Amino acid sequence: MNDLTPIWFLVTMILVGGAIAAVGDWIGRKIGKSRRRFGRLRPRHTAILFTFFAGAAGVLISILAISATSKEAREWILQGNALKAQVAALETRLATERKNLEAAEKRSENALADAQEQEKKLQNANKELKNAQADTRRLTDQARALRADADRLKREVGTFRSRLTQASVDQKRLQAQVSELNKTSTQLSANNRYLSEQSAKIIQQNGELTNTRRELEADADRLKAEVDSLRKAASDAQEDRRLAEDQRKVVADELQRALRSLTDIEDQLAFASRTLQNQRAIIQDLQLASRLNELMFRRNDELARKAVDGPFTAANARTFILALTVDAADRAREEGAEPPNDAAGFASIQLDEGFVTAEQQLNEAIAKLNGRTGPTLLIARALLNAFERERVPLSIEVLPNPVVYEAGEMVGELRIEPGLSNSEILRRIEQYLQTTLRNEAIRDGIIPVIGPDAGLGSLSPDATLEAVNVIREANRTARVQFLTTRLTRAGDSLDLTLRIR
Repeated sequence: MNDLTPIWFLVTMILVGGAIAAVGDWIGRKIGKSRRRFGRLRPRHTAILFTFFAGAAGVLISILAISATSKEAREWILQGNALKAQVAALETRLATERKNLEAAEKRSENALADAQEQEKKLQNANKELKNAQADTRRLTDQARALRADADRLKREVGTFRSRLTQASVDQKRLQAQVSELNKTSTQLSANNRYLSEQSAKIIQQNGELTNTRRELEADADRLKAEVDSLRKAASDAQEDRRLAEDQRKVVADELQRALRSLTDIEDQLAFASRTLQNQRAIIQDLQLASRLNELMFRRNDELARKAVDGPFTAANARTFILALTVDAADRAREEGAEPPNDAAGFASIQLDEGFVTAEQQLNEAIAKLNGRTGPTLLIARALLNAFERERVPLSIEVLPNPVVYEAGEMVGELRIEPGLSNSEILRRIEQYLQTTLRNEAIRDGIIPVIGPDAGLGSLSPDATLEAVNVIREANRTARVQFLTTRLTRAGDSLDLTLRIR
């Protein structure tokens, strides 16, 4: 019992309270007039006491009666506090469940975001792995080349050291010779000139050997610096290789985790693909069964049209388009489309330009109409060939609807020579309406109906028969002029009358 004071309860309590007051007053007056006593009480006090008991008994009887007739009142009287506690507990539980639901929705959103983030990480990890593998191959090639250069330089240093050692030996030998020649110079004065020349040559050779030694030492220092540089480059390459190996391991671990996530996603995609295949099989079965039914509408056949006036906003454009789809659904239902409550409308479908949803088609039609200001014509056409017991998918065409003919304006003129019978005159008029006049009206701007009910308008049968009689009785060439009966816009039906000249 959500409301403890409903109308019937209040009315009942008011009536019962009045009845209790009346009965209590009647009992009090009755006892007061009889002058009865209760114990040692006076008659007036006895009347008051019985009036009290009568009122209390009336209230008790009312409560019992209401409890007997109303389950909610009985539960409220017997279990009022318990019910309040239950309601409070249920409200608390409801709030908890709502929080749990919100948390579950949030976890679901987070899981979806994590899946997308994992996919992005997987792509980045693949790129980083490819880059790391390329860097590893490049560093390996560089290290191999540096080792080859280091071996070559070691061999060259060894060669230069051998040459330097040989030069030192030669220098010592020449110095010994110079010393020996100096010692014997005093003894060989006759050969002084010869010795002087030999000494000069030796000194020159000594200078050349000194320069050669300096050059060799410079080359050795340069080669040593190059070797140190190569050793440092090799050490850096090894460090880069170690870092690349560590990074490769990290990337491999992330790749493994991403592959596991990708496996889960692939399983989900496989399940979705199987579901989609089952749905496609069902749709193909339905399409195969539908081809046994009669064709209702060909592609681009018109189901309904509506002339509307601007200006148009997104809101009223949506209203007009939905009203047009309702008219088209009524027409499709009359022709045998199903289901009856949704015989035609927008449908998600695969077109040449891609997959288009029903909402996208509706928004596109609204966008075409939104912002226009003048009279506009809306046409609902069949998007595909539609068969009986099928839902007809629609496409909406938005066209300007200008005035094409004023009221009483001549649309065309036909000349009929005399001597023709009524049937021949009527045939000429019908042929002119269906060919020449139709083409002229379309050139002037009339928008024809495409489909089973194709036509531009109507011509009164009585006026036609009367014109046929006038033409046959005139016994001369008659000019039959076709005039509009009202102001006609591009999307209106072309209602005509005849005038004979």
